[in-house]
Amino acid sequence: MLSPENGNATGIDIRWGNIWNVFSSQLSDFIWLEEGERYYIDVLQTQRNRGLTSHLSLAWARPGGQQEAIPTEYLRPYVFENEDTDDDYLPDSWELQYGLDIHDNGRSDAERQGEYGDFDADGLTNREEYLYGCDPTNSDTDGDGLSDLAEVRTYGSDPAVSDVSSETLVANISPASVSGLGTKWIATGGNGVVGASFRGEAVWDFSVPSDGFWVLQVEGFLRGDLRADEILPVQIGIDGTEVLRGEMTFRKGDSGAIRILTPYLFAGSHQLSLFADNYTARRTLEVTSIKVVTPGGLDADGDGIVDWVRQSLEERSHLFSHVTFTHTSPAFVEGVASSPNLVDLTYITRSGETNRSMRYNSQQWDNMLPGFYTRLDSFQTRLQDQMRAGHGRMEGIFASSSAGPGHSKWFAQLPLQRNEAIGYVAQFENLGIAENRVIVWTPYNVLDGGSLTIPVGSDLLLGAWIQDWDWTTVSLSINGEVHSFPAAETHVEHFAQAGTYVISGSHPQGQSNTLTVYVQDAQLQPDLGLGEERYRMVQFPGVEAELALDSGGEIRIDELMSLGTGSGSEAGLGGLFPGVHRTAARMSDAAPILDQELVHVVGVSDGLRNAFDHAVPVGDDLFQVISPFLVTHLPPGAYVEITIFAGGVMFPDGTTFKTLTASDFDENGLIYLEFLVPAGRLGAPCHYSKVFDADGVKIWGSTN
Repeated sequence: MLSPENGNATGIDIRWGNIWNVFSSQLSDFIWLEEGERYYIDVLQTQRNRGLTSHLSLAWARPGGQQEAIPTEYLRPYVFENEDTDDDYLPDSWELQYGLDIHDNGRSDAERQGEYGDFDADGLTNREEYLYGCDPTNSDTDGDGLSDLAEVRTYGSDPAVSDVSSETLVANISPASVSGLGTKWIATGGNGVVGASFRGEAVWDFSVPSDGFWVLQVEGFLRGDLRADEILPVQIGIDGTEVLRGEMTFRKGDSGAIRILTPYLFAGSHQLSLFADNYTARRTLEVTSIKVVTPGGLDADGDGIVDWVRQSLEERSHLFSHVTFTHTSPAFVEGVASSPNLVDLTYITRSGETNRSMRYNSQQWDNMLPGFYTRLDSFQTRLQDQMRAGHGRMEGIFASSSAGPGHSKWFAQLPLQRNEAIGYVAQFENLGIAENRVIVWTPYNVLDGGSLTIPVGSDLLLGAWIQDWDWTTVSLSINGEVHSFPAAETHVEHFAQAGTYVISGSHPQGQSNTLTVYVQDAQLQPDLGLGEERYRMVQFPGVEAELALDSGGEIRIDELMSLGTGSGSEAGLGGLFPGVHRTAARMSDAAPILDQELVHVVGVSDGLRNAFDHAVPVGDDLFQVISPFLVTHLPPGAYVEITIFAGGVMFPDGTTFKTLTASDFDENGLIYLEFLVPAGRLGAPCHYSKVFDADGVKIWGSTN
């Protein structure tokens, strides 16, 4: 739901282009959709834009696919129920059965009645209780010890049928055992701790009794000047690796919690870190409880892993769609993972079983692949031993910390061997789950002509044959060099520079043709700076417009527009979430990556956003005001300018202008600014701030 804090709350202009990623509140959590199931989407829309035409657009991104509008054939209106007196999509018979009011659709009692009410306060709306066959007056309809909400949201089990195992408490971690107690974290009585600063990291040691997946639950409160509902972004790490970016929600002063499904952990000691990614100084996190539990839920297939755990792991860590045959090496492999640091890639060849210089047709390789899969399966134990020792790690990772749970993109370049099936195993979640794939490097027949587009640095496997097992000598002419070899064999050509190449092939039987090879390259400028929810045009001299830009979802990227032949391109970019992310230039949306660089999305929280100032009288009608100022993820060489515009207000040294660099802020991006303010100006805006990159380009701040 778009929130009022997004600009002036007038919504999104359809003319902006990529309209689904303008604000972070447009994006849902990642949702696992089951084939054949029906899902309900509620859209509440109010037209406030001075009578202009309104619009509504829904999009999704299917696994391995790009973001697109949901096709209309997948959408249906709600099924209206008969005999629904108050028109709340709850049949009168059902409401009467459980004691709900058939004359109140939420207008009188919004918290308990109507489709959006929650009669038993279990977190599921009355409409959801009806659709799932639950008792709206009982938070645990089937009495199995798991709430209806937990079964629906966490375990994916039937809340109306007692068919799941309950969680088992393994350990309570004392919050007071936090590293830095007494300095960064302060004991609150009992075992609770509260942050000495409104923003920062907490680290605890814990242990698990056996190898496996576990659930960690952190609970606490927000302390300070609170609103009715508060949302606190947090980052969770296990053993020094970030595995989740999520949120803790605190409603009406109640406690909030976040649950973490760990990657595969080996028995023994581990470390949990929680970073309170708080940009609002008026509130501070208090941690009151940390638990380690076994995952509970339904295990329908009896494999020893409850279904929701397997689904969650496979959804947050997997390979993208992949080709079985390719003409170039290395092969491009990519996917997503909860963290690229928890991905291992190992490949196996059929070395010695084939002549690597020989050309085989696809049918022969098809016959070999099934046996190869069987052999691959038998390698699992040895592969795991290798990976525990640190072998087989991928290279060239395009890692992008995602705003959602997991889903960091990664890629690897897989070296191939001529005409040989390469099996590769991608192990995720610290060796917890794996996917097996096979790919074959096959030659392109130059006598077929045509064209190919390949990335710079590729080895292209070429041949020139009329029929199989032809030992006639053929010739290829490449860059003025002639290569002769039997038609049953192949030639490898390496392309180290971008450009257009014409390859001529000829066969003694009189056939000849040419192949045009377009070799593409790209060069992104390093350490680009963007502002959170700010939009700017960026020129890319080393990226031509026919290429595509990609990110892990933290950056809004418009389509590239040409600046002229050989002059590069430009595109509109906007930072959606603060952090140091990555952007990549690739041949197309799903093609190999040509270059990648860091992008710094700067987050800023000044006095207005913090809503927290401390004023101390220092003279007649004069106050010293101390205000926290937060700037995170500055790119190298960036600087901040602060200008006081209010009359009578100044810095303690009597000036009205200040420049700050990264060294002026602490490890959390925080500095406390001091102002001298006349009594009549207390509480009123007095200054504005701007952030500039190393080239003096403004990336955040006022239009002044």
